Amino acid sequence: MLGETRTLRAMMYLDMTRLWGGDIPFRTWGSQADEDYAMPATQRHLIWEWLIEDLIAAEPTMQYASDIQYGVERAAREFCQGLIALIAMNRGGWYLRPWDGNEPAGVQGDPEVGYMYRHEDYLNYYRIARQYAQKVIEDGRHSLTYSYEKLWYEISNDRYATGDDILFAIPLRGGEYCYWAGLPVETGTHPYGQCTGGMSSSIIYMVSFDSLDVRRDITCVPYKYTASLNQEPLSNLTSTIGTMQNGKWNRLQIESPLGSESTKNSGIDYIFMRYADVLLLFAEAENELNGPTDSAKMALKTVRQRAFASQHWPEKVEAFVNGLNTKEEFFQSIMDERKWEFGGEQIRRFDLARWNKYGQALYDTYFEFVGWGQYVAGVGGNQYADRVREKIWWRPVADPENPGRTLAEFWGLSKQEYVRPQETYDEWTEITIVSNWWRDTNEPGEQAHSYIRGAYAGYINPSNENTVDPNIDPVRYLLPIPSSAIADHKGLLKNYYGY
Repeated sequence: MLGETRTLRAMMYLDMTRLWGGDIPFRTWGSQADEDYAMPATQRHLIWEWLIEDLIAAEPTMQYASDIQYGVERAAREFCQGLIALIAMNRGGWYLRPWDGNEPAGVQGDPEVGYMYRHEDYLNYYRIARQYAQKVIEDGRHSLTYSYEKLWYEISNDRYATGDDILFAIPLRGGEYCYWAGLPVETGTHPYGQCTGGMSSSIIYMVSFDSLDVRRDITCVPYKYTASLNQEPLSNLTSTIGTMQNGKWNRLQIESPLGSESTKNSGIDYIFMRYADVLLLFAEAENELNGPTDSAKMALKTVRQRAFASQHWPEKVEAFVNGLNTKEEFFQSIMDERKWEFGGEQIRRFDLARWNKYGQALYDTYFEFVGWGQYVAGVGGNQYADRVREKIWWRPVADPENPGRTLAEFWGLSKQEYVRPQETYDEWTEITIVSNWWRDTNEPGEQAHSYIRGAYAGYINPSNENTVDPNIDPVRYLLPIPSSAIADHKGLLKNYYGY
């Protein structure tokens, strides 16, 4: 129980340092009745170092999820091991520092926002990460036995197998999975309740997947359920830069429907860590230390084996991974694999920050949006020709499992389908995905559409797109410390990063 408490504390401090201000007040002692709680901030790398040592001491005293009540809904030993690896990877990675006069000589960045920094001893923490990720793997208590579809089916039903992918699921009495996050469902007389699908992604993310990757059609869904439980294309496919919804959380898969009265509070847990995460952390750390060794490749192969049907393993798993012969190629593959594996699970920003790739990701995506629009307008963007989905088609087809209801069938989402459907064209309805992404006809001048300008405005926009340098200019990914907290700490805390 003490180890579990220490693990939960470490998890919370990790999240706070990755979200709010970076450097925050840090205490490891109990409250006193007459205590003055005002404290200065502790630098986050010191917090991470303390937490790593604390968890290393706690881990041998703990029990595995299979040996305790409530299983992976408890912070058990394997989660402690995985959390050590995760914190160590953050300590070994890059993070945003304030431009406060203490920056190293010659550092590049933005004096208002700050600069990205990595400690010279970072490899020591990659070794710790590898060691504890390897413990989880070698203990053999977890696997990726469930298919990707079954994993999320079980999660939608609030079931969390002890020995499969999940290492820790934060138990939520409330929570808005299958309401804010999930496949949209309109309110109706049906018993499933509403899902707004407030968390969405773009068609540009969807086309980054291999079309044979089973994760694509679970993570990127172009349809919703109407009040009659028929599937129809998302209304904002054309209006908001090709929006896709996330089907990992799906109300219609819930075996005991929650009913309209429980629309928001689904009770579905937040999955903080999965075994796939540990496998990829191990592969990343091993590659950084020793290059793409057999053990690093095996960890990556294990994740990709679940992503593709077994008949595609020779090409998509064995040949693909074995062809990664340099440290740089393997690292790029790890970055991509995490993008495809964890879409919508709200960890991408943390990965991009510790890799010092956040600015590059925003920069590249901004110009890809603009480039799609240019290509369709015939004025450039030819480098995106293989990825552009200017139009797709859909038609309703009978749902074989639910008489009287219809499913939405799509054509054109995959590159090899990007031709007019072979059946009678009148059977299909055309959807224009790219309208004027490059130029908003309601705005003067030739500039990116307002949706694109708004999405990236804080980092890149038409006014600075020719001058921003993602290798130098950092992303202000940290949230400001709330003013109430600053007041409570009596001037000992302050915001940086231009807040």
